[in-house]
Amino acid sequence: MKKLIIIGGGLSGLSAGVYARLHGFDTTIIEKNKEVGGLCTTWYKDGITIDGCIHWLTGSSKGNMMPIYKELDLLKGVKILKPDFFYKFYYGDSVIEIKRDLDDFKKELLQYAETDNDKELVKQFIKMVKKLKNMPFHSNKPIDTMKKTEIVGYIKSIAGIALTWNKTMHISLYDFSEYFNSEILKHFFISFMPKFYSLTYFAALVAQFTNDNADTIYSISSDLAMNVKNRFLELGGNIITGEEITKLNICDDKIISIESKNKVYDADYFINASPLPYFYNNLLDKKYHDSYIDYVFKDVYNYPLISTVYVAMKIDKDYPNEVDHFSLIYDNDGIVVGRSHNETIHYRAYPHNKNNDGSTTLIALVDLHVEDYDIFKNAKDKNTYQDLKMSIAKKVLNIYVNKFKDMEGHISIVDVATPLTFEKFTNTYKGAYLSNLATPVNERRTFDIKDKRVNNLYHAGQWVTQIGGIPRALSNGKFAVDELVFQNNNEQRKK
Repeated sequence: MKKLIIIGGGLSGLSAGVYARLHGFDTTIIEKNKEVGGLCTTWYKDGITIDGCIHWLTGSSKGNMMPIYKELDLLKGVKILKPDFFYKFYYGDSVIEIKRDLDDFKKELLQYAETDNDKELVKQFIKMVKKLKNMPFHSNKPIDTMKKTEIVGYIKSIAGIALTWNKTMHISLYDFSEYFNSEILKHFFISFMPKFYSLTYFAALVAQFTNDNADTIYSISSDLAMNVKNRFLELGGNIITGEEITKLNICDDKIISIESKNKVYDADYFINASPLPYFYNNLLDKKYHDSYIDYVFKDVYNYPLISTVYVAMKIDKDYPNEVDHFSLIYDNDGIVVGRSHNETIHYRAYPHNKNNDGSTTLIALVDLHVEDYDIFKNAKDKNTYQDLKMSIAKKVLNIYVNKFKDMEGHISIVDVATPLTFEKFTNTYKGAYLSNLATPVNERRTFDIKDKRVNNLYHAGQWVTQIGGIPRALSNGKFAVDELVFQNNNEQRKK
């Protein structure tokens, strides 16, 4: 039985582990932390449950991801809710809901159109969304492992949306928003994602929402990770936690072993499921680097990365399940951190997961450009880190209370995570929680799953592709094993 070691126990590493066991590999996952899960995490402080990841899941009702979710037991025992809306955007006294029903969403936008031009732009956006509703999520197998007939089938499946995709890829959310006369519509279209993001991806997300294929998960993130972990263990996989890999031993363009501070591990094959920039910067010798990968992660202007400040708060008054869970609140001043200016703050409440004292956890996200990492690093060096965290958290709290006056005196700050926090616990590059964003000046190609220069090394994780998140992490874990099996079969045929 061929031996495989997977570096990193996030969702991608766990997914790779399950599929490796299904293909008969003797498989071990090595994880630096005491528990697996990576970014799909939950933590606890002062009796409060803080969810570090999921609030809704795409592909949760139908489509190409469902077989993967079922094979991994991802949603085992998980309750799924189908809300009528996904976010409410608050702009002064006005509200726009991203509704599940596309016609209702269209009416929601049109009520704020001030000119015929505004109406036409809304209609164009809805038309884009309708086109992208039939967009397939590529999850069956890597293209270079497909047969010719499968490639033809895949090309046919995307042909219907190719024109819309290419057209909108070259328009940023900001550029599109600037065509509107209506101030609320201007700000709405740059509220959900960073404004330099391509319009395509916002339209594609709305398409998933309105295609009845994105749902709220009434569970905590770690439950999903534990489901996949248990599936891996049931299949006979092995997990080693609390061990951080510090060295690769390569001979004749093959990894012969890897090392932690405590032990040496050997195997026939290796899958890197740690963040690709971390792996390149800390483990892989420069002579084995793919120059394109190095180039992408150095050019953060054309290939931007997003990190976040994550503020966890506690609401100690009754917060019924039927109220708004997900809110986008526009504030004139917003929150400025370095080059990042957040006029709209994302808030997520979790009333379905009440804390033991009956309180509700409220999470706020302040998105940052990855270059703002240095602000937190410098604050740490100058012993002003805690002050910086609290100043951001207080602004986040005040914006929420100014919008919802009845919360005053009932909401308090519990914890603040910064890019340094995510870097420490998950090895993400400067705390970035997604791979490179798609912008009008860049639609980078997918990185190679089979390493070009190291013969028995494969790459998994959301960093391999541009679109990140849980679905892509899981499918990329599967793809790494698909590539390994494909290459292994080719070797056997040659022999």
